[in-house]
Amino acid sequence: MGSSGGGAQIYTLKIDGNGNRLWMKKLRFGSIEHGMRQIVGNNGKIYGCGTTTAFGGSEQGVVYQIEPSNGNIDWVKTYNNYSGSDFYYSINKTPDNNIILTGASAAGNIVTKIDYAGNIIWNKYFNQSGSEFGDEIMVSSDGSLYMAG
Repeated sequence: MGSSGGGAQIYTLKIDGNGNRLWMKKLRFGSIEHGMRQIVGNNGKIYGCGTTTAFGGSEQGVVYQIEPSNGNIDWVKTYNNYSGSDFYYSINKTPDNNIILTGASAAGNIVTKIDYAGNIIWNKYFNQSGSEFGDEIMVSSDGSLYMAG
């Protein structure tokens, strides 16, 4: 995450194996963005997650796909699955060629599975005491998910 004139923004930097910068892209959708994690999907595209206020004022979970050759944004999707704010803190790929996200919402801990086009496959909430949030999600080879928060 970076910041400049008027709020935070997400940025992505690509460097080669010798540490030379190949490109850097700033992703600014609204007044506040927080980029949390990025992965390379099984299809070679870059996927990232975080939070934005760009679409409707309240904080929403944001996921984006980037073309790795030039850093151009292929698509951006926001998710506000529960009344209130959603935050995505972690992203990972699954053995069935999908993406899993975790974070927090007004309903508690949120885990969302999406396909490589950003379409929601399922969305689940887990709440024990009202203050949990998923900080990291790991995937085993059998597809089991392990969330830490």
